Amino acid sequence: MVKGSFPIILALFFVFAGQSIFAQKKMDKIDKEIESARNKTGEVVICSPSGKVPGTLTIDEASKRLRPGMVLRLLPGNYNPLDMVIFEQDRLIVESDNSGGYVNMPLYLYGKDCIVRSLNIRGVEADSGIIIDTKAHGITITSGEKRGSAIIANCATNGMMLYDNGQDITVRNTSIVNGAEVCEEVKVVQTRTYSTHSTGYVYNIINFGKMERKGKVSFEKCMLFSDGHLFNGDHASMKLINLTLDDNLIWCKRSLFSVPLKAIDLKTIDKLKSFFNLDKGSRNVFERPKLKLEPGGWSDGRPGIFIVTTGNGSNKEYGCNMSESKSIPVPFEMNKSK
Repeated sequence: MVKGSFPIILALFFVFAGQSIFAQKKMDKIDKEIESARNKTGEVVICSPSGKVPGTLTIDEASKRLRPGMVLRLLPGNYNPLDMVIFEQDRLIVESDNSGGYVNMPLYLYGKDCIVRSLNIRGVEADSGIIIDTKAHGITITSGEKRGSAIIANCATNGMMLYDNGQDITVRNTSIVNGAEVCEEVKVVQTRTYSTHSTGYVYNIINFGKMERKGKVSFEKCMLFSDGHLFNGDHASMKLINLTLDDNLIWCKRSLFSVPLKAIDLKTIDKLKSFFNLDKGSRNVFERPKLKLEPGGWSDGRPGIFIVTTGNGSNKEYGCNMSESKSIPVPFEMNKSK
């Protein structure tokens, strides 16, 4: 050994050990926040469509009754409030009756540190907080007025919109899946509800809003599956996003970032450095898993969430822990590796 090299080796050992401990503390902190969110309680307000179930309120009535820290329990059914209902109370907990039944309404939470758990719902839009064990057509995280943080864990969705403007967003063990085929013609479809949706376009499953402040987004142990593109956003501001892809199962039929139809497809993670400040993490598996449509699908006929049947992800290495009996994700066993 060269004289003087031992102190250098020892110093490097402590640097790498410190980095490993820091990463473990970060993981433990997020896991603790998730478990705490699953177990929090408060005074419960129960809602049903039109408030016709005995002991329940309409969604409009509930919006006036709720106070910070209370629990809003949504029974399944078609909610059609006269006006869009936005909840601005802080620390709200929104949950289902744990049946897995479909709650047909968009949920808007603009209060701080809210919790969404165990819901099968049309859509969730939140400023900050935690969304866990939930299935939704779409999940949106807004930027809010101050720097905040959001956790999305063990969820299933067809797409995400992330306004990562000053936000720290962690997406863990989540399935973001859409099997819409790529084509150039757009068709608007009237659903059985009071809304419409478009089909037939180049589908991006993760969209980023325009940025003005730096933000962080981390995808960990997720299943990201698109028959279109994976990411899309304002090219000029994407460099403000510190993007981490850490041990995910990734498949996209076209490209990792939305590009014109005749452009060269981007299917190498390193090429995302052209758009983001990229940390590709420990490893990512680029492989098409074998999928099946989740039993029942969506009640309004839209493409459903898919369950992995074989290959990577079939034993819950990636994505959410979908319950086939309840049609929503359920918590992983505490002793199961994530």
